[in-house]
Amino acid sequence: RRQRQMCIRDRSKGGVLTVANNNENLDVTNNNPINFSNAINDGSEYAVSVVTNPSSPNQECEFSSKNFSGTINGMNELIEIECTTVQYKVGVDVSGLAKGGTLSLLNNSETLNVSTNNPVNFATAINDGNGYDVSVATNPSSPNQECLITSANGSGNINGMDVIVEFECTTLQYNVGVDVSGLVKGNTIE
Repeated sequence: RRQRQMCIRDRSKGGVLTVANNNENLDVTNNNPINFSNAINDGSEYAVSVVTNPSSPNQECEFSSKNFSGTINGMNELIEIECTTVQYKVGVDVSGLAKGGTLSLLNNSETLNVSTNNPVNFATAINDGNGYDVSVATNPSSPNQECLITSANGSGNINGMDVIVEFECTTLQYNVGVDVSGLVKGNTIE
C-alpha cells in the first residue's frame, strides 16, 4: 500500500486547511508534509481536493503540482499545495474637500493624495490580519482646511474585508478686525 503525501507551502499560522481524498478529510495546520491516514492500494485512483481554505487569516490554497488526481503507480505521491494570504484594500471616503484642495494621507508609510470628494483606495493591498493606520499627512492649503477622521476605523487590523476610512474636511475660518487709533471716547465708526 502506498501513501499520498501532502506538501503545503506558505500556510500562515493559526489557520486550518482541510483537504479530502475520496471519503477522508485531512486538517493541515503547518507547512510540513503530511500523509492521509488511509493508504491506497497500488493501481487505485485518488483525487485530492481542497475542502476548506484557512480563515485565520483568510487564505486561498491551490494545487501547485498537477498530480492532485490520478492512479497510484508503484510509489508514494507528493501533492503540493500553495497557499497565499488574501489581500484587502484600504480606502478613504473624503467629504467637504474644497475645489482645488489636496489632502495628503498616510497608511503606514504609503502616501495617498486626494483631490476629490470621492472614495479612493491606497495602491497597496494589505494581507488579511495585518495592520493599517490611516492618518493625515498634510491638510489642504488652497483654501486652508482641516480634515479629520469621522469613522471609528482609522487604524486596526484587516479582518476579512476591505476598509473604508471616512474623512470630513472643513474650511478654516479667520477673524477680520480693525485697530483704530485716535478715536475720541464716545465717537463711533460705522
